Amino acid sequence: MRVASAVAAYNLTATAHHDQLGKVVIGDLIDVWQISASTWDVEIVKKGRGQGKEIWAYWCMPQTDADAARIRYLAGLWAWKMKPRCLLLWAYVHHTDTRVLPNGTLCREPSDDFSYVIPTVDGPRETPGYAAYAEGIKDCRALEALDAAGTDGDWLCALRASIPDRVAAFPAPVPRTDFDAIRARALRLGASQQVEPVIDDRDLDLPARGAFGRMP
Repeated sequence: MRVASAVAAYNLTATAHHDQLGKVVIGDLIDVWQISASTWDVEIVKKGRGQGKEIWAYWCMPQTDADAARIRYLAGLWAWKMKPRCLLLWAYVHHTDTRVLPNGTLCREPSDDFSYVIPTVDGPRETPGYAAYAEGIKDCRALEALDAAGTDGDWLCALRASIPDRVAAFPAPVPRTDFDAIRARALRLGASQQVEPVIDDRDLDLPARGAFGRMP
């Protein structure tokens, strides 16, 4: 049995008193560190990996509709650079002001709502932030494929250097928003080197396997 917890990075090095063990470091008690991307600390992550900890990341900030660019950046460029084993979203929080009218109009206050999926009478309804998350996955996988093939290392190094270790919350500016251009270049480079993107065939809304070869 393993223990996992969502936690700010700095809390992993904090100490606490355990009834049986006495004074302990909190991170030592957790096998899977789910670290907030807004508190990401590369030294703490490096230490955890050195101890055999599995490193995940999560995001729990609101602005899911108004801040879709940050979500694409998080799931794409940031995840590609930091390589968490898993990236979780705080996907749904009930708000009394969030409701769907009979005509299908969605009434909500996105600045205060963490929800990426809204329940409706016809089933779950995605938000722009959730759609942006899917786009970020595509960006990440295209870059991962180039990394694995060692293609255009200079460009990848410069791109990696432009991505900060932490993802700042709204309203801080998103470090990079040229996502379409980055993905297009990655796909072109991959096509020229006959590199296959890392795409699961079950991901029907993501580029199919062999997408690099179909680029014009």
